[in-house]
Amino acid sequence: MAFKETAQKPSSHKHDLTTDVVNLPTCQAKRTTTQNISSNTFTYLDFNGTNWQKSITYETTGITVPKDGIYLIHAQVPWPFVSGQSGTKVMEVHLFTGSTDNGIVVQDELYNPGGLFLNNWHGMAKVNKGQKVRLGVFQNSSTGTIAVSAGAQLTVSWYCEQ
Repeated sequence: MAFKETAQKPSSHKHDLTTDVVNLPTCQAKRTTTQNISSNTFTYLDFNGTNWQKSITYETTGITVPKDGIYLIHAQVPWPFVSGQSGTKVMEVHLFTGSTDNGIVVQDELYNPGGLFLNNWHGMAKVNKGQKVRLGVFQNSSTGTIAVSAGAQLTVSWYCEQ
């Protein structure tokens, strides 16, 4: 038997929680192959698929939200171990309106990692209808170009109204 519950809205209209949860805008974009990142060059990741997508626009360059609201965002970028490597690895989540960068939601930096590691962040952000959430990276290693490992992900899920 499937779980189904109703709740009363102040207007006395019944509200189907099961349907609303199933129809919330959400998407998890993924990268299943490596992507080369040149040293000292900020690069947006390209995605090549989704683990799920519902009521939201997925493109290889990011996820565009369908309505104003507070969104839960999760980003992760796996970096490979490179022997003798030094430098910083940076992951940034940006909001775009068209081609205009509206700024950084979060920046996560790792300094001189000694092995395989993961930039990982989750939190909430106010996102306006039509804005695209994009995931970018930067590295300034002493070894030049590094390929971000397969497994990078960007998840955007509607949480509540603003």
